Amino acid sequence: MTAITVDQERPAPLHTSVTRAFRGEMTKTRSVRSTYWTLFVAVVVGIGVSVLTTWSVVAAWNDAKPAERAEFEAVPTSMGGLLITVITIMVFGVLVITSEYAGGQIRISLSAVPSRSMLLSAKACVVGVVALAAGAVMAFLSFAIGQAFFATKDIGVSITDPGVFWGLSRVALAIGLLSLFAMAIGALVRHTAGAITLAIGGILLPAKVLGFAPESVQDKIIPLLPDGALGAMMPPAAEDPATWMESPMGGTMILVAWVAALFAGALFLANRRDA
Repeated sequence: MTAITVDQERPAPLHTSVTRAFRGEMTKTRSVRSTYWTLFVAVVVGIGVSVLTTWSVVAAWNDAKPAERAEFEAVPTSMGGLLITVITIMVFGVLVITSEYAGGQIRISLSAVPSRSMLLSAKACVVGVVALAAGAVMAFLSFAIGQAFFATKDIGVSITDPGVFWGLSRVALAIGLLSLFAMAIGALVRHTAGAITLAIGGILLPAKVLGFAPESVQDKIIPLLPDGALGAMMPPAAEDPATWMESPMGGTMILVAWVAALFAGALFLANRRDA
């Protein structure tokens, strides 16, 4: 009697599955028209507003008061369009995840990548890489153009000056982290308008509300908020921060913790909710 063997399909190795999930998410991100529009606004419009801001500062420099000149900071002033970039990148982070739920595409994605943890992780990798690249282009180009303007008044700085390169790098990193912050909220809420409102409001509103609290309360709580962490990351770095939380490294770690906590919640719910 001849034994009959049946070939069973072996599961793909883990590294192959991860690579396949990443490539799939990259393809989906490139195929969505909103990706190009949000990145266009984040980079091109952000740089354009930065250039206009720089030009206006240079045009008014001769009439500036001594106190205004003393407070001038070349690096942050050259990035006047940063808020536009931040908000737009957060919208991008939300849309990457909520657009799939809105159109039912998530069911197809889950049939291709059954592991929800892997799917969400692949999306996060794509969003983080794209946002980091967009943030780097915006930060470094805005700086370069701004310093060209400032050089006409001999008030510019060089990228080789102490703290400048790392300050710009932290701007790019912050933009990447904020895109993940927004994406995690999108995964939790699954509704575009609600997620965008919560993500942007979560950055801008808490510190404003706490502005009415006693200063002692503000000093303890604001550095722990995403807005406080973001402020600590932005150049110029505080020369003598009051606490570790208000240093660039402290701000970075706090923002990373917020992103990690939100993603942990998103992964927890993703494995317990229907698509």
